Amino acid sequence: MFSDVKGRIGRGAEMLRSGDLQEAEVIFSGILQQQPGDPAANCGMGQVLMARGQLLPAGDFFQRALVGAPDHAQANFGLAESLRMQGSHAEAVEHYEKALAGMPDDPRVYNHFGTTCMELGRFARAREMFERALVLQPDLAYAHNNLGLLLGAHGEIDAARAHFDEALRYAPDLYDAYFHRALFRKFTAVDADIEDMEARIADPAV
Repeated sequence: MFSDVKGRIGRGAEMLRSGDLQEAEVIFSGILQQQPGDPAANCGMGQVLMARGQLLPAGDFFQRALVGAPDHAQANFGLAESLRMQGSHAEAVEHYEKALAGMPDDPRVYNHFGTTCMELGRFARAREMFERALVLQPDLAYAHNNLGLLLGAHGEIDAARAHFDEALRYAPDLYDAYFHRALFRKFTAVDADIEDMEARIADPAV
C-alpha cells in the first residue's frame, strides 16, 4: 500500500511539472480520500491550487501537510508563497526559513524570501537572499531585477543598472526590468539637471 501511494505521488508530481493540473488533482485527491493526512499528497494539492491562483485553499492544504510533517520543505515553501502573495509577509518568514533548511540549493526560495524581506524593510537580509540566489543560478533574471531594485533604492545606481541589464540579457521580455532601468535613468537625469541648474545659479558663467 505504501509503495503504491509513493508511486502515485510521484506520478502526481510528474503531472504537475508537465502542467497537467487536472490529472495531478485527480491523483492527489484520490490519495487523500484514502489517507487524508498524507503530507506529500496535501502538499501536491496545495501546489495544484497555487498554480490555479487559488491562494487560500492552497494554504489550507499546505497547513494540513505541515500537521503531519512540520519540516516538509515543499509545504513550507508553498505556504510561504501563499502568505507572501496575500501580503502576509511577516507570517511567511518562518516558513521560508524552514523551506531553506530543507531546500538549501533552490534559488527560487532565496529570491522569493528576498522579496518578503524587502517588504518588511529587512534590506540587508533581502540583499543576502538575492545574492545567494544568483550564486546558485546566475541567469535568474527575476533575482537580478529584484537586486537591482534594492540597490537602486539605496543609491547604488550603477550596480542597479548592471543588474537590470543582466535581467534583460537573460529575459529580454521582462517588463519590470525595462521599467526599473528606465526609472533609475530618469531619476539620475533629473538629479544631474538639478545639479547643473544649481551650479548655474551659483555662477552664471558656468
